[in-house]
Amino acid sequence: MEIKVTEVEAAVVKQWVEEGKAIVVDVREVKEHRKERIEDAYLVPSSTFDPENVPEQEGKIVVFHCYSGGGRSNRAAAKWARSKNKAEAFHLKGGIKEWKLEGLPTIRNESLLMSGLKNAVVIAVILLAAYLLWSMLT
Repeated sequence: MEIKVTEVEAAVVKQWVEEGKAIVVDVREVKEHRKERIEDAYLVPSSTFDPENVPEQEGKIVVFHCYSGGGRSNRAAAKWARSKNKAEAFHLKGGIKEWKLEGLPTIRNESLLMSGLKNAVVIAVILLAAYLLWSMLT
């Protein structure tokens, strides 16, 4: 059976979720999901993707998403549909990236985002100190 994977615009997915017509499944990895996620999205990472781990709710559409709406969510949607003998599956067009560009809300873990920024600042300071020391010695 050939599977049709349909791209769905972010605003439509949001509307479906608000109306109780759909659930969202995030196929990004744990670290990505922890940093920022779509509210109430279920995490089923693509690296360990098993269609049996996708939560299903009777009568609801399952919409898969990744970061940019490319291969990961498309492949996961198709694999899930095949395992459930469904002819069609859905994925979020443009992924969470497009979701955010459209101004739709996400939940961000500021402490994880800041820890990455802090690490970058520490590295920059170390590099600057090394450069200054090197320039004084030469």
